[in-house]
Amino acid sequence: QYLVEDMMNNSKIERLKVIQEIWVRVCNEHMEEYTKAFAVSRRDFTKYISLFVELLAKELKLQVIGEYYSLDFVLYKEEDLVPYEGKTWNQRLGNWLRHIRVVLEHENSLDSSSGGYQEFSHLMLTTADAKVLVGYGEKYDSYDLYAYDYQSLMKNLDYSPDPILFIGEYFPTISQHGLIFESYIIAANKILKYIDIDDNWVEMKEVV
Repeated sequence: QYLVEDMMNNSKIERLKVIQEIWVRVCNEHMEEYTKAFAVSRRDFTKYISLFVELLAKELKLQVIGEYYSLDFVLYKEEDLVPYEGKTWNQRLGNWLRHIRVVLEHENSLDSSSGGYQEFSHLMLTTADAKVLVGYGEKYDSYDLYAYDYQSLMKNLDYSPDPILFIGEYFPTISQHGLIFESYIIAANKILKYIDIDDNWVEMKEVV
């Protein structure tokens, strides 16, 4: 298991690599649940994905809140909670956070009119130690184009946005020995793609 203190001491990109490794592994370890969830309907898949978010949080020794201020999932430590009592308030309904360790958005349809763009831009504006977008697209044979497209949102800004982990899902089949994902770490100045056969991250060529 990974200790959150160890992960958070890493660079932003190294944190995302750790999260990617855990995500792919726990999904493969629970392939039957993953396949069943995918088969129900794309619209309902987000509520099933919570199982894998819980498993990710358990590995990182973090807790989870779903649907937190329009974010699908946020992972946090107990110490990140706003105290229930202060001099000017006494709030005991729900949880408020003052620090987000990991924020994860899941998009069932990256190809919809706003889908992937909406979620990616939302992550760019969110303050968190690590940011993740997991989604499913149907238009193209690879998620490379999505990665380049999302990176374009980081260009020509007056600030340097945090890198974001993007994991593209493929519909699972019974014959598979392992689930297929394409994973990218997207930053304004580069995109890293995980090459499964080499167990390595490589920098993608810049598109002119």
